[in-house]
Amino acid sequence: MDRLGFKIPQAPDLIIYPLRIAQDFGELRLSKNELYRTLGREKLIDSPNDPLAHFELGITELETFRNPAAALPYFQRVIDLTPTAHRAWTFAGICLVRLGNLQKGLDRLQRAEKLGANGAVHLEALGDVYFHLENFPQARKRYQSAQQQGGQSALLESKLGVCELRLGNPDGLRQVQNAVAREPHFAELYDILTAAALLAGDATLAADSAARRPQSTNPSAQIQPPL
Repeated sequence: MDRLGFKIPQAPDLIIYPLRIAQDFGELRLSKNELYRTLGREKLIDSPNDPLAHFELGITELETFRNPAAALPYFQRVIDLTPTAHRAWTFAGICLVRLGNLQKGLDRLQRAEKLGANGAVHLEALGDVYFHLENFPQARKRYQSAQQQGGQSALLESKLGVCELRLGNPDGLRQVQNAVAREPHFAELYDILTAAALLAGDATLAADSAARRPQSTNPSAQIQPPL
């Protein structure tokens, strides 16, 4: 619980099914997520002015169901109820950026920053916006700040690597390769590596990366940098 009274909902417990080969885990997970969403909506019926209930439903729509259009109204409602809730401003900005509205997304993120937002998620989102706007020095600065604030995902490392390439630093390609090595089952990282290799003029590596890309049934919730 932060000083504004909001907390990021924790991820559901990891479920392990020993010796159940070919268990349709995808359907079980979808059913569980649908239940969480239904319970959240029922909570809003009982407490329509509860900002935390709106926030949690927004997170569910954005991160679980990959639906920024559905998530955005929930975060906006939090802002209406609690204008100083910087996390709501951050996630509203993320939704807008994922919907392709870069300037409005940047406006929300900058507003969140003025209200005190400085966590890794917020900084990475700012980096994504600046990357899309081709302001690569600012993008690199924000990605590096996100790492300093504890952001250690392979996706963040890969985006920083691409940013370095865009700024003329060939070592950026190695950063993207390191990210893939850290999470070799993360399909979207191979997309980034393929594009980064082409950017670096390494057609062989690009072809190899594309060939090794695993199938993805659960797209990343993160914003991919335009390559």
